[in-house]
Amino acid sequence: MLPLAELVRLSKEGVAAQALVARIRETGSRYDLRASEMIALHAQGVSAEVLDYIQSAREHDVRDRMAEEINQREQRHAGELRREQELQSRLHDCDRWWPGYPGYGWDYPYPMRPFGGFYWGR
Repeated sequence: MLPLAELVRLSKEGVAAQALVARIRETGSRYDLRASEMIALHAQGVSAEVLDYIQSAREHDVRDRMAEEINQREQRHAGELRREQELQSRLHDCDRWWPGYPGYGWDYPYPMRPFGGFYWGR
């Protein structure tokens, strides 16, 4: 990781902004800077291009972490949903009244009458 003090020193020595950005990429440095810290670095001679890269890299990392977390949550939810569906299918295999209860099943021998309850035919 490239320390901020080293970044300021290289900027004061006149190293080009593109070279500093390349150095930050090489070392994999990531900075979590507040606005006041960015202003202080700019006042110490760090170019705006370098500061823009630092900020965009931070935003990219945050976006990647959020996307990864969302993907993990969706995978967990899909797994829970699959397990629940498997459990429901197993319960239906064991339930002798499924898909209905007396009077509502497919093969119930007595027809239902809407206003008279059960109609026991002769």
